[in-house]
Amino acid sequence: MPYVHPLSPETLKHWQLLASPFSSSRSLEESARPEEFYFRSGGHAELWCWFANCVELDEPLSVILAPSGAGVTTFFRQALTSTGIGNQAIEVLAGPWNQPASAASAEPMKSAACPPAEQLCRRVRLINAPPMTSPIPTWPKLRELADAYRSECLFIRIRTETRLGIVNHSHRTFRMSQPTSDQLESCFSNSLRHVGAVREIFSADAIARLARESIGYMDLATRVHEALTIGHLEGLHQIGLRDVQRMMQPEVRRAA
Repeated sequence: MPYVHPLSPETLKHWQLLASPFSSSRSLEESARPEEFYFRSGGHAELWCWFANCVELDEPLSVILAPSGAGVTTFFRQALTSTGIGNQAIEVLAGPWNQPASAASAEPMKSAACPPAEQLCRRVRLINAPPMTSPIPTWPKLRELADAYRSECLFIRIRTETRLGIVNHSHRTFRMSQPTSDQLESCFSNSLRHVGAVREIFSADAIARLARESIGYMDLATRVHEALTIGHLEGLHQIGLRDVQRMMQPEVRRAA
């Protein structure tokens, strides 16, 4: 799985950037930071609407089926900062896949983050299932988690490439696909503007090539950071198509 490393201060200075274009890989428990770039694609807008509807209906278990790189972890991280949906106050927490809470809260709770002071707060739990290499009986595991967090709105993300069979469809399901190359290209360009790029660091055809070669947002972020690092080490002032083609060679990527 791709891993996004932050750019070094020297690389940021070379490209005159205020920060890394993409956030570094980290656990879900670390919520979104105010300065981080979040690309709200059409798929993410649909996911937000579905998420809000599930919370408003107080659904006990909702499942998101999406491949790695679709941006669900980023969505979860953004959701962790939410305190309300419409008139419903919420508290959003991350939960573990392998070690469910031994005792979930039995009643709706009050929270300092939930206005007004007397409004009952609905607790929302987000669980990001890890990648798995061997099939497991999914429904019993989902049922176990739903029982552990039975007083909460539980959202579980399962990666579609794990091929886990969900044999019970009593829960609500949202299916999300990989972003298109056009969406990745737009994300790429906007991420650079977000961190203060004042000149054309990548040529248009270089951006298009990197977007076409990337499988999801995390792969794109990894490739962009690698290209910026290599470009800095080579003293480039702009990264063109030929540079990108060379940088995609395995031996060059390893050197980064």
